Amino acid sequence: MPPELDPLRELNLNEALELLQPAILFAIGVAIYAVLIFNLYRFMSRKNIFNLDFSRFEERSRPVFRKTVHLILYVAKYLLIFPLFAFFWFGVLVVMVAFLSKTREVEDLLLIAMAVLTAVRVTSYYTEDLSRDIAKMLPFALLGIFLIDLRYFDVSTSTELLNRAGSEWKSIFYYWVFVVILELVLRVTEPYLKGIYNSFRRPSRRRRRARSGSKPAEDVEEGTGDGTVEAQPVPAAQEAD
Repeated sequence: MPPELDPLRELNLNEALELLQPAILFAIGVAIYAVLIFNLYRFMSRKNIFNLDFSRFEERSRPVFRKTVHLILYVAKYLLIFPLFAFFWFGVLVVMVAFLSKTREVEDLLLIAMAVLTAVRVTSYYTEDLSRDIAKMLPFALLGIFLIDLRYFDVSTSTELLNRAGSEWKSIFYYWVFVVILELVLRVTEPYLKGIYNSFRRPSRRRRRARSGSKPAEDVEEGTGDGTVEAQPVPAAQEAD
Protein backbone atom coordinates (compact mmCIF):
# COMPACT_ATOMS: atom_id res chain seq x y z
CA MET A 1 0.00 0.00 0.00
CA PRO A 2 1.33 3.46 -0.83
CA PRO A 3 2.58 5.48 2.16
CA GLU A 4 -0.03 8.20 1.64
CA LEU A 5 -2.84 5.63 2.25
CA ASP A 6 -1.46 4.36 5.55
CA PRO A 7 -3.73 6.64 7.71
CA LEU A 8 -6.79 4.98 6.13
CA ARG A 9 -5.80 1.73 7.77
CA GLU A 10 -6.39 3.35 11.17
CA LEU A 11 -10.07 4.01 10.45
CA ASN A 12 -12.47 1.81 12.40
CA LEU A 13 -16.21 1.42 11.89
CA ASN A 14 -16.93 0.67 15.54
CA GLU A 15 -15.01 3.75 16.59
CA ALA A 16 -17.01 5.87 14.11
CA LEU A 17 -20.30 4.51 15.43
CA GLU A 18 -19.24 5.12 19.00
CA LEU A 19 -18.35 8.71 18.10
CA LEU A 20 -21.51 9.41 16.08
CA GLN A 21 -24.01 7.88 18.49
CA PRO A 22 -23.99 10.73 21.07
CA ALA A 23 -23.90 13.31 18.28
CA ILE A 24 -26.98 11.79 16.65
CA LEU A 25 -28.84 11.60 19.96
CA PHE A 26 -27.85 15.20 20.71
CA ALA A 27 -29.11 16.37 17.31
CA ILE A 28 -32.40 14.48 17.70
CA GLY A 29 -32.91 16.03 21.13
CA VAL A 30 -32.27 19.55 19.80
CA ALA A 31 -34.63 18.96 16.87
CA ILE A 32 -37.44 17.66 19.11
CA TYR A 33 -37.02 20.60 21.51
CA ALA A 34 -37.02 23.08 18.61
CA VAL A 35 -40.19 21.59 17.10
CA LEU A 36 -42.00 21.69 20.46
CA ILE A 37 -40.92 25.26 21.14
CA PHE A 38 -41.82 26.30 17.59
CA ASN A 39 -45.41 25.12 18.02
CA LEU A 40 -45.64 26.46 21.56
CA TYR A 41 -44.53 30.02 20.88
CA ARG A 42 -46.56 30.28 17.67
CA PHE A 43 -49.66 29.16 19.53
CA MET A 44 -48.98 31.41 22.51
CA SER A 45 -48.42 34.49 20.31
CA ARG A 46 -51.52 34.01 18.16
CA LYS A 47 -54.19 36.66 18.64
CA ASN A 48 -57.08 34.37 17.76
CA ILE A 49 -56.15 31.14 19.46
CA PHE A 50 -59.58 29.62 18.87
CA ASN A 51 -60.02 29.01 15.15
CA LEU A 52 -63.52 27.57 15.14
CA ASP A 53 -65.68 28.05 12.04
CA PHE A 54 -69.42 27.93 12.67
CA SER A 55 -70.45 29.91 9.60
CA ARG A 56 -72.44 27.07 8.01
CA PHE A 57 -74.21 26.38 11.26
CA GLU A 58 -75.02 30.07 11.80
CA GLU A 59 -76.59 30.47 8.36
CA ARG A 60 -79.21 27.86 9.16
CA SER A 61 -80.00 29.03 12.69
CA ARG A 62 -82.29 31.75 13.92
CA PRO A 63 -80.84 35.11 15.11
CA VAL A 64 -81.83 34.57 18.76
CA PHE A 65 -80.37 31.09 18.83
CA ARG A 66 -77.27 32.34 17.00
CA LYS A 67 -76.63 35.05 19.60
CA THR A 68 -77.12 32.54 22.42
CA VAL A 69 -74.60 30.18 20.87
CA HIS A 70 -72.15 33.06 20.39
CA LEU A 71 -72.46 34.02 24.05
CA ILE A 72 -71.99 30.45 25.28
CA LEU A 73 -68.96 29.93 23.05
CA TYR A 74 -67.45 33.26 24.12
CA VAL A 75 -67.80 32.39 27.80
CA ALA A 76 -66.45 28.88 27.22
CA LYS A 77 -63.46 30.11 25.24
CA TYR A 78 -62.30 33.06 27.32
CA LEU A 79 -63.51 32.14 30.80
CA LEU A 80 -62.91 28.38 30.78
CA ILE A 81 -60.46 27.30 28.08
CA PHE A 82 -58.18 30.33 27.85
CA PRO A 83 -57.42 30.36 31.62
CA LEU A 84 -56.15 26.78 31.28
CA PHE A 85 -53.89 27.79 28.38
CA ALA A 86 -52.68 30.85 30.31
CA PHE A 87 -51.83 28.72 33.36
CA PHE A 88 -49.94 26.24 31.18
CA TRP A 89 -47.99 29.00 29.40
CA PHE A 90 -47.17 30.64 32.71
CA GLY A 91 -45.90 27.32 34.12
CA VAL A 92 -43.66 26.68 31.11
CA LEU A 93 -42.17 30.18 31.33
CA VAL A 94 -41.56 29.77 35.07
CA VAL A 95 -39.60 26.56 34.44
CA MET A 96 -37.51 28.21 31.72
CA VAL A 97 -36.74 31.26 33.86
CA ALA A 98 -35.81 28.95 36.76
CA PHE A 99 -33.12 27.28 34.63
CA LEU A 100 -31.93 30.55 33.09
CA SER A 101 -31.88 32.75 36.16
CA LYS A 102 -29.08 32.85 38.71
CA THR A 103 -31.30 34.58 41.25
CA ARG A 104 -32.58 32.79 44.32
CA GLU A 105 -35.70 34.96 44.72
CA VAL A 106 -38.95 33.24 43.83
CA GLU A 107 -40.77 36.57 43.51
CA ASP A 108 -38.42 37.64 40.70
CA LEU A 109 -38.94 34.31 38.97
CA LEU A 110 -42.72 34.67 38.91
CA LEU A 111 -42.55 38.35 37.98
CA ILE A 112 -40.36 37.72 34.92
CA ALA A 113 -42.57 34.89 33.68
CA MET A 114 -45.72 36.96 34.12
CA ALA A 115 -44.17 39.99 32.40
CA VAL A 116 -43.12 37.94 29.37
CA LEU A 117 -46.53 36.28 29.07
CA THR A 118 -48.31 39.63 29.38
CA ALA A 119 -46.06 41.22 26.75
CA VAL A 120 -46.72 38.33 24.36
CA ARG A 121 -50.50 38.62 24.70
CA VAL A 122 -50.57 42.43 24.43
CA THR A 123 -48.32 42.59 21.36
CA SER A 124 -50.33 39.86 19.63
CA TYR A 125 -53.13 42.42 19.24
CA TYR A 126 -50.69 44.83 17.62
CA THR A 127 -48.81 42.44 15.36
CA GLU A 128 -48.25 38.73 15.72
CA ASP A 129 -44.73 39.00 14.29
CA LEU A 130 -43.57 41.00 17.30
CA SER A 131 -45.46 38.71 19.65
CA ARG A 132 -43.72 35.66 18.19
CA ASP A 133 -40.32 37.28 18.61
CA ILE A 134 -40.99 37.88 22.31
CA ALA A 135 -42.48 34.42 22.85
CA LYS A 136 -39.48 32.58 21.41
CA MET A 137 -36.89 34.72 23.23
CA LEU A 138 -36.64 32.65 26.44
CA PRO A 139 -36.97 29.16 24.88
CA PHE A 140 -34.23 29.67 22.30
CA ALA A 141 -32.04 31.52 24.81
CA LEU A 142 -32.28 28.39 26.96
CA LEU A 143 -31.35 26.23 23.98
CA GLY A 144 -28.42 28.47 23.03
CA ILE A 145 -26.93 28.39 26.53
CA PHE A 146 -27.42 24.63 26.66
CA LEU A 147 -25.48 24.19 23.42
CA ILE A 148 -22.66 26.54 24.39
CA ASP A 149 -22.12 25.86 28.08
CA LEU A 150 -23.87 22.89 29.65
CA ARG A 151 -22.21 23.64 33.01
CA TYR A 152 -24.23 26.85 33.24
CA PHE A 153 -27.24 24.91 34.50
CA ASP A 154 -27.61 23.73 38.07
CA VAL A 155 -30.46 21.24 38.06
CA SER A 156 -30.62 20.85 41.83
CA THR A 157 -30.78 24.61 42.41
CA SER A 158 -33.41 25.11 39.70
CA THR A 159 -35.51 22.26 41.12
CA GLU A 160 -35.27 23.75 44.59
CA LEU A 161 -36.34 27.12 43.22
CA LEU A 162 -39.37 25.55 41.52
CA ASN A 163 -40.33 23.77 44.73
CA ARG A 164 -40.20 27.07 46.59
CA ALA A 165 -42.34 28.67 43.88
CA GLY A 166 -45.18 26.32 44.83
CA SER A 167 -45.44 28.04 48.21
CA GLU A 168 -46.20 31.35 46.44
CA TRP A 169 -49.61 30.15 45.31
CA LYS A 170 -51.24 33.49 46.11
CA SER A 171 -48.89 35.38 43.79
CA ILE A 172 -49.39 32.76 41.09
CA PHE A 173 -53.17 33.08 41.42
CA TYR A 174 -53.06 36.90 41.24
CA TYR A 175 -50.84 36.82 38.16
CA TRP A 176 -53.06 34.22 36.52
CA VAL A 177 -56.25 36.21 37.14
CA PHE A 178 -54.53 39.35 35.84
CA VAL A 179 -53.61 37.68 32.54
CA VAL A 180 -57.15 36.34 32.06
CA ILE A 181 -58.75 39.73 32.76
CA LEU A 182 -56.23 41.46 30.49
CA GLU A 183 -57.13 39.11 27.64
CA LEU A 184 -60.82 39.89 28.09
CA VAL A 185 -60.14 43.63 28.11
CA LEU A 186 -58.01 43.39 24.98
CA ARG A 187 -60.64 41.29 23.23
CA VAL A 188 -63.47 43.71 24.07
CA THR A 189 -61.60 46.95 23.38
CA GLU A 190 -59.79 45.81 20.24
CA PRO A 191 -62.42 47.12 17.73
CA TYR A 192 -62.48 50.55 19.39
CA LEU A 193 -58.69 50.79 19.61
CA LYS A 194 -58.39 49.72 15.99
CA GLY A 195 -60.89 52.40 14.96
CA ILE A 196 -58.94 55.08 16.83
CA TYR A 197 -55.70 53.88 15.27
CA ASN A 198 -57.17 53.95 11.76
CA SER A 199 -58.62 57.43 12.31
CA PHE A 200 -55.12 58.70 13.02
CA ARG A 201 -53.66 56.91 10.02
CA ARG A 202 -56.07 58.37 7.43
CA PRO A 203 -55.07 62.05 7.91
CA SER A 204 -51.39 61.12 7.79
CA ARG A 205 -51.98 59.31 4.50
CA ARG A 206 -53.72 62.34 3.07
CA ARG A 207 -50.85 64.60 4.12
CA ARG A 208 -48.29 62.27 2.55
CA ARG A 209 -50.39 62.12 -0.63
CA ALA A 210 -50.65 65.91 -0.72
CA ARG A 211 -46.89 66.33 -0.30
CA SER A 212 -46.15 63.82 -3.04
CA GLY A 213 -48.65 65.44 -5.42
CA SER A 214 -50.56 62.23 -6.06
CA LYS A 215 -54.33 62.22 -6.38
CA PRO A 216 -56.83 60.05 -4.58
CA ALA A 217 -57.94 56.92 -6.34
CA GLU A 218 -61.47 58.22 -6.81
CA ASP A 219 -60.15 61.29 -8.70
CA VAL A 220 -58.03 59.31 -11.08
CA GLU A 221 -60.52 58.66 -13.84
CA GLU A 222 -60.29 58.68 -17.54
CA GLY A 223 -60.29 62.46 -17.57
CA THR A 224 -58.66 65.56 -16.19
CA GLY A 225 -59.13 64.74 -12.51
CA ASP A 226 -61.36 67.80 -11.87
CA GLY A 227 -64.58 65.86 -12.24
CA THR A 228 -64.92 66.26 -16.02
CA VAL A 229 -64.29 63.47 -18.44
CA GLU A 230 -62.81 64.28 -21.75
CA ALA A 231 -64.78 63.12 -24.78
CA GLN A 232 -63.14 60.25 -26.52
CA PRO A 233 -63.04 60.35 -30.35
CA VAL A 234 -65.41 57.90 -31.99
CA PRO A 235 -63.74 55.59 -34.53
CA ALA A 236 -64.76 56.03 -38.15
CA ALA A 237 -66.06 52.50 -38.38
CA GLN A 238 -68.54 53.15 -35.56
CA GLU A 239 -69.68 56.45 -37.20
CA ALA A 240 -70.45 54.60 -40.42
CA ASP A 241 -72.63 52.14 -38.46
